[in-house]
Amino acid sequence: MKMKSMLLALAAALAACAAQAQVYVVASGGLSQAEEFCDRYTVRCKESGTGLKLLVGQHIGPDIGLEIGYYSLGKASGLDGYYSPAPSFSIRTDGPGVGLAGFLELTPQVRLFARGALAAMNTRFTYDGVTESDRNLTLLLGAGLGLQLQRNLSLDLSVDFGKHEYRGATSPVTVVGLGITAGF
Repeated sequence: MKMKSMLLALAAALAACAAQAQVYVVASGGLSQAEEFCDRYTVRCKESGTGLKLLVGQHIGPDIGLEIGYYSLGKASGLDGYYSPAPSFSIRTDGPGVGLAGFLELTPQVRLFARGALAAMNTRFTYDGVTESDRNLTLLLGAGLGLQLQRNLSLDLSVDFGKHEYRGATSPVTVVGLGITAGF
């Protein structure tokens, strides 16, 4: 409950600052890869899915932004070969977060960026039709390269790192995405 209150307070602060410009929106999606998830199962397993992030940011300095948003690390799924017939399983993780971003302009058209966020992630694990959830406070990290298309619009290539975490077991997740950043 504290995390929701904190996120609402941050959203209100960002909205109050929006009149001062320097607000930006990030939308990115791409391939997510759960590196170790399928090591625990046999038969068929698909460790890749679609991850995404939707962020609203406020520049609090020329090269630093405060961000709030939604993160999805995608889904991994498959069949458990220990039993016959093999039951299906899947895991997906998503949730809201708040973080900071740093920007480094290489040329007027190209910039590097890095982000870190603390996110209240909800991991849903489904096994043979039964779904259970686990909530975790998780650190998400990312970096990327932005190519300026117009004055307040860039095309971004990013890589983000997080983890599926369920009942103490973790599986690192990498999301390679393509997205846009639009400034207002």
